[in-house]
Amino acid sequence: PPTTIFLLSIRAGACGINLTQANHCVMVEPCTNVALDRQAIGRVHRMGQQRDVTIHRLVLRDSVESRM
Repeated sequence: PPTTIFLLSIRAGACGINLTQANHCVMVEPCTNVALDRQAIGRVHRMGQQRDVTIHRLVLRDSVESRM
């Protein structure tokens, strides 16, 4: 099947949108606000989602993000 890729920032992804068409969420930026992080993930994993959801976090070894 065709693949659709949708890129957005954590702040844009956390507010007022429904992303249940996706079942993979790739987090490429750190978020120090736990509530905002959970809300962004919740846009994919919410009522209407019919598939298992997988969250991927990209973190470079020995980076600031790896120490968070």
